[in-house]
Amino acid sequence: MPVSGACATSSRAECAGPSSSANSDNEEGVGEDASMTAASSDSMQGTPSEDGWARDTSTALHTSHGTRAALAIVPSPMKKARTASLTLDEFLPYRLSVADNVVSQRIARVYAAEDGLSTQEWRLIAVLGEDGERSQLELVRRTRMEKVPVSRAARALEERGLVRRATSQSDARSRRLTLTASGRRLYQRIAPAALEAEAEVLAELSPSEREVLRSLLERVERAAIRALKPGP
Repeated sequence: MPVSGACATSSRAECAGPSSSANSDNEEGVGEDASMTAASSDSMQGTPSEDGWARDTSTALHTSHGTRAALAIVPSPMKKARTASLTLDEFLPYRLSVADNVVSQRIARVYAAEDGLSTQEWRLIAVLGEDGERSQLELVRRTRMEKVPVSRAARALEERGLVRRATSQSDARSRRLTLTASGRRLYQRIAPAALEAEAEVLAELSPSEREVLRSLLERVERAAIRALKPGP
């Protein structure tokens, strides 16, 4: 539509008059309302609290035209994050490991200082002294040690003349171990001292409690062995 007179050289806002100014105010109000609505929408998420619920809050919309409305926020359940609670002193595998370390250190006094044996070497001597000739694989199963430590201990004992290793007649890849005369004398000397150390460690337990402890340890060991087996 053609514009006449002064309006032809004036800006559109100047020619619009009062009604245009009012419209401008309305547009600004709409912008404020939209902004405040977005803000209040964010606030409607509620305030998390320790018990996992959003608290009741009220949000008032303030604009240039005054307070328009007050919104009540309805509480909504919030999922509480579950955190694992582990106390080492109450964690049985940890306590068993600590007990094993301490008891082994006490027993090691019997054979480590005087005879210079490692824990792995003493275990092989003890098994061979009790069971007689065994293959290295049987020693692995009997002691629950890994193959490498068993092999190293066997070689060290052989070098000291305490153990004799011979190739199995039924399987050329297998080595069978037995105590030499020197190894047998060492075992017979250390075994009584090891029993004395055991009695010292278990001194606070009654005979019946010792039997219960052995029974429980056997059950835990069997359960752990089952758990190690691969699933179907």
